Amino acid sequence: MDNTVVDWKTDCDVHREGNGQRQAVKAGLGLSIMPLIGLKHELEAGELKMLKIDGLPVHTEWQLISLKGKRHGPVAEAFRVFITEHKTTLAMNQFVWLKDF
Repeated sequence: MDNTVVDWKTDCDVHREGNGQRQAVKAGLGLSIMPLIGLKHELEAGELKMLKIDGLPVHTEWQLISLKGKRHGPVAEAFRVFITEHKTTLAMNQFVWLKDF
């Protein structure tokens, strides 16, 4: 298998390092730029709100990555094919909740 890279443009990133930032904002200590994927529950519960700022949100690209030279089995290959074929639908379905904010 080759090391195919799949571009996935989305408004979100999947970093979890922002937990301290989220807690600081919830404690009233200020503002933060955070990936939306980790804020769904706080936004839905009304604990946090998004401020409308020109230039935000920052759009990121997701990449499907692989260890160079790694030969993947059938499950990994099936996942690669699935992501390749359904990336747009997945992004639209998983982040439809953003329209509410």
